[in-house]
Amino acid sequence: MILLKVYKTATDLVIETSEGTRLCKLRHSNFNDMQALEDQCTALIGQEVKTTAFGDGKWDSSYFYKIEAVSKPQEPNEQSFESRLPLGRKFDGHTSQKVYGPPGTGKTTLMLDHIKKQLEADVSPEDIAFISFSNAGANAAKKRVSESFPGYGSIDFPNFSTMHSLATKVGGGSGKTLCQEEHWKAFDKTIICFNEWTEVNDPSSIVVRYGHPVLDLASLAISRCTSFATQHDHIVGHDDRTQANIKESLSQYFGRNLLANEVVGYAERYLLAYKTFKEDRNLVDFNDVIERIISDEFDDSLMPTFEVLIIDEAQDLSDFLWIFARKLIERAKVVYVAGDDDQAIMINFGASPHAFLLLPTTEKDYPLPKSYRVPEEVMSYVRSGTLKYVEELPNRVDKDWGTADHQGNVSPLSERPIQDQNGSSINGLFEDFTVNDLLQRISISREEDWLIMAPTKATGENFSTALLEQQPPIPHFYRNKPYPNLSDLNNCKIRIQTVHASKGDQAENVAIIAESFGDVIMLVKDPRLAYVALTRAKRSMYPRVLKEGLLPSMSGASQKWRAVAARFNKMFPSLQDN
Repeated sequence: MILLKVYKTATDLVIETSEGTRLCKLRHSNFNDMQALEDQCTALIGQEVKTTAFGDGKWDSSYFYKIEAVSKPQEPNEQSFESRLPLGRKFDGHTSQKVYGPPGTGKTTLMLDHIKKQLEADVSPEDIAFISFSNAGANAAKKRVSESFPGYGSIDFPNFSTMHSLATKVGGGSGKTLCQEEHWKAFDKTIICFNEWTEVNDPSSIVVRYGHPVLDLASLAISRCTSFATQHDHIVGHDDRTQANIKESLSQYFGRNLLANEVVGYAERYLLAYKTFKEDRNLVDFNDVIERIISDEFDDSLMPTFEVLIIDEAQDLSDFLWIFARKLIERAKVVYVAGDDDQAIMINFGASPHAFLLLPTTEKDYPLPKSYRVPEEVMSYVRSGTLKYVEELPNRVDKDWGTADHQGNVSPLSERPIQDQNGSSINGLFEDFTVNDLLQRISISREEDWLIMAPTKATGENFSTALLEQQPPIPHFYRNKPYPNLSDLNNCKIRIQTVHASKGDQAENVAIIAESFGDVIMLVKDPRLAYVALTRAKRSMYPRVLKEGLLPSMSGASQKWRAVAARFNKMFPSLQDN
């Protein structure tokens, strides 16, 4: 069939051919590099092509995820889009270096500068790998480096990807189909599937996530190279909600009310059923992909040999992923491993920053010396509270870095003075800046650049709803998705997201909002999370935007919550406390 036309709708990448229309869902971009696929389709217009559908077309051949030319045989040096991996080379030398990048110090920019030098030295883009923890990070790096070199496009950098995507390309999928929403739902209808926008206002960046308490805990166990039973024992007595959710989900699946001592046994039966389901339908998930790559049975001659290998956000890799990372590192010529253990906020999701710290390298570690984002006043506030707790963390690498040259300010208080019992203002004392104060501030500065972070999704959703209830509604992006669904959001610079999703992000004005006990305890129990949140601001920082009466209600609840409130006040001090 001849490829006639290529375009995108809100939901699909569409190709029109002489034999009809084919679609690729944009929500599948966690499995495809959608921009690279679109570029490839555009390059094939007018040629005879063939497409490959999910499940080899058993469900619906009008969909596709891969396209290739049907033409003359390949020349000896030609390679297909999917096989562009350097294999089998042995280098005369090997160098490796760890780069420590505190907030805003230009870690990714430095990595891209190394890539530019290699390209100028005639190293092929296919021989360079840039591996990031997130799809957004890999795609941003690919876009930045391709824009810096006229004549290159994103398709020219096929090995800029996440670790999971690279493992799939190397052969971890073993020719099987990656699980999709319809597969998870067919196995267990209680599995929650949801779309996540990984880039602002870009529907092609949508990826499908799934959630289930048993599968989540099993995945965490795999990340930590341990067992489900061991991981479950860790939560007993510490996370009653997770334990209850696991018991409830298993009871629904097996149709009986389980006793507490039956949970682990039935969880293992559930996981065995999931494994059998995948085997029967020739499916894999991303854990399976990595397991195959790192197994003794995998043919290591298929492991790529890159001239330049860059691993970014290295503090977020799990022990499980580090096994694959080490295989890549030992075969590469030049290796840079970049990260910051002080920003290791994915530990609860299996990240292993200590594996990054303990990684042996040939060159001396390089700590980046200066932040181009964080102003002195903001950093001074961080040093007065949260940083003290970060510096107490075990096995931490100490870092000394300078702040940005531009001006900044911290606004932890409202303009309302605290009053005494007679209603008179007390000089120099002001009330906390509240969520309502922030709403009013944004209402009068709608065109300013704002990043509003909430520790929990529920609080982020509440603030998004509050913006929509203003008259007129305040356009914004909640977790990168536009609200309301307006056609023109080009001038909108207001973003709301969780702190976890904000790592690597920045804005002129930044606010941290807390509406619940859960928000406060999340910030308190991991000082690294608070540190990441506090270092996003380029100019104005609003570090303690609280629901009115939140801290007093915590102090009056119990001794435990009094201690949490007290620690919060130390980590996020009020100006009047300094």
